[in-house]
Amino acid sequence: MSKIIYVMGYGRSGSTFYESLLQAREDLHGFGEIKYLAERGVLNNELCGCGQPATICPFWANVITELGEWDYAEISRVTDKLESSKSFFNNLRLARCGKLDEEIDLYQRFNYRLFEILGRQGGFVDSSKMPARAFFLAYGRAQPYSKIIWFVRDPRGVAWSCMKDIDRPEAQHAKDAKMPRWGYVPSLIKWLINTYVSHYVALQFADRVVVKRYENLMSEFDLGNATMSSKRVEVLHSISGNPGRFTGGLHVFRLDDAWQKHLSVWQKKLGFLLCTPALRRVSQFERTKY
Repeated sequence: MSKIIYVMGYGRSGSTFYESLLQAREDLHGFGEIKYLAERGVLNNELCGCGQPATICPFWANVITELGEWDYAEISRVTDKLESSKSFFNNLRLARCGKLDEEIDLYQRFNYRLFEILGRQGGFVDSSKMPARAFFLAYGRAQPYSKIIWFVRDPRGVAWSCMKDIDRPEAQHAKDAKMPRWGYVPSLIKWLINTYVSHYVALQFADRVVVKRYENLMSEFDLGNATMSSKRVEVLHSISGNPGRFTGGLHVFRLDDAWQKHLSVWQKKLGFLLCTPALRRVSQFERTKY
């Protein structure tokens, strides 16, 4: 199987930025959040990064044709179920009891077939982010991802982003025209759940997991210590992700720390108190790698 790098973590953390960076530095294809091919690509026919609806995009139309006949509504349902961070530990318990065998089998068969087709283009990045994806795709079999990048951003910055009103230019229906929004505390709780599941998954595949921090990477660019490839980074055929993919990928990198200005003192302190234990687990994992 071709080299596949997985970007794991929580949304609004800069994963599309990192996908662009990986493309430039390691000459990989960026296919976006591949987990959404069934739901957003086939069922909702949302726009590919090239600007065309997925089912008529020359690239994805060929992929979908080659995939053959699948119940995409069922694929979407099973994907949502198995990749839920909130339900991860309950799903793990059910899987160990053999109660999810059929769903895991369907989930794996579809994704491994998809990976086989995409891999003919060469190595690629899957920025689906959900930690349970890296776990259940490898449940009872070899890990398909060559490397798993655990991408971490300050949870207060994540929560601030989750509170903002952001358009989804790929949407084909009015109900999907905006990215989901949550309040500050619910956003922190969602980040916490995702981080604890990510930590569990990282421990299972420690030899393949590397932690990267959004703030550190952006600071490197600000200080001039990191550069993109000289070639233009293009995200032509990506499914879901940052709206920047509709302008050919990300070319300007700057630290987004607006949360420090806009959050109140109590919000910053609450975020620190709630999330520090989880961040310590990230740091502890990092130390075991070096």
